[in-house]
Amino acid sequence: MARERYLLHAGEEAINRPGAEKKADNPKSKWENFWFYHKWHVIIGVFLIALAVFFLHDLLSVVHPDYQIGLITQNSYSDTAISQLETELAKYGEDLNSDGKVIVQVNSYVVMNDTASAPVDPNIQMAGVVKMSADLNDGTSMIFLTDDASFQDQQKKQKLFSYLDGTMPADGASDYSRMRVALKNCKKLAALGADTTPGGGKEFLDNLSISLRVFKGTQLEGKKDKDQYFAVSKKLFDKVISGS
Repeated sequence: MARERYLLHAGEEAINRPGAEKKADNPKSKWENFWFYHKWHVIIGVFLIALAVFFLHDLLSVVHPDYQIGLITQNSYSDTAISQLETELAKYGEDLNSDGKVIVQVNSYVVMNDTASAPVDPNIQMAGVVKMSADLNDGTSMIFLTDDASFQDQQKKQKLFSYLDGTMPADGASDYSRMRVALKNCKKLAALGADTTPGGGKEFLDNLSISLRVFKGTQLEGKKDKDQYFAVSKKLFDKVISGS
């Protein structure tokens, strides 16, 4: 094959002349010969390796939270404040997936009620409703954080929240104090008060409460993984609301 490489444009006489076939007997010639015949193999190989590295990095960088918590509010909070909240909540959780760390992921759903005075972007509203509905159907979050308007709206529309002990309120129950605890009364989250920036941690304490979703009697109950997830989520919930 080396012969054809070096005599590619030579005439018939040159090709058949004795001694016309030459060997790639130096590094440069060897490289040129190799590249001529194998360059596309090399290019494709490098591309496939780069693609594999990309997917491996993407796979390894995926966060697998131990707990997911829903945040239903009339307005959005900063990513910084949400990250602070996740850090504080993680202090009282367990490493459920045995990856060596405790990760709490707070999923924010901005769902404004019908009486909202501020203009509502229909795209943001629809995105919030769709994501929250998927969360509720899949049992992604067993613990929810809400502002007052969102709590009352969701409880009236779909009886979303249970009593603090996990039992289901009767139809029409309005004893909301048994269904939620204000974050400002959760001593374990007091550190959030240090962030006084607009939309920061202090606003969580001033405006939000924490609740358990209704689980018993729903389509989720009886599924082994969801039963276990509710149990460990309630354990985290109890630690956060405890006064000790």
